[in-house]
Amino acid sequence: MAKPGPKPSPTAIKKLRGNPGNRPLNANEPDVPTDMPDCPNHLDKIGKTEWKRLAELLDGRGLITKAERAVLTAYCETWSIHVKASKDLHIYGMILMSDKGVPYQSPYLGIVNVSTRTLMALAAELGLSPSSRSRITAAPTKKVVDPKARYFQPRMAKTG
Repeated sequence: MAKPGPKPSPTAIKKLRGNPGNRPLNANEPDVPTDMPDCPNHLDKIGKTEWKRLAELLDGRGLITKAERAVLTAYCETWSIHVKASKDLHIYGMILMSDKGVPYQSPYLGIVNVSTRTLMALAAELGLSPSSRSRITAAPTKKVVDPKARYFQPRMAKTG
């Protein structure tokens, strides 16, 4: 049985938000490698382009791991369907005529509507919607430090 209330946020998201509720963080949350997942081969050109665009955005802030591959894949597949259906909707229009002259709604309009709802839900899961993004405080960018630098620092002159 599902638990009532909103889904719990992952610990990483709570840390990025600054733990606004000051509740104890889950120290036993499964640790997932933060490696960027590979783009699936089955995505079409539109989906792969969207994957590359989002991968840069999400990976730059450490918000994507291999565990989110399916969610990101679903988003990119849905984006591709949305783009194709939108193009066809503009070509054929929202209202079509049957052979008997009866108007009916374009099936492309239904595809666009469903894909829009799906994209919004997946965007929220990935922190891509304005409201979900506003709840996240971006982590500071990591400074790249040369491990040898501490051995080759200039010494301070002794005053005496």
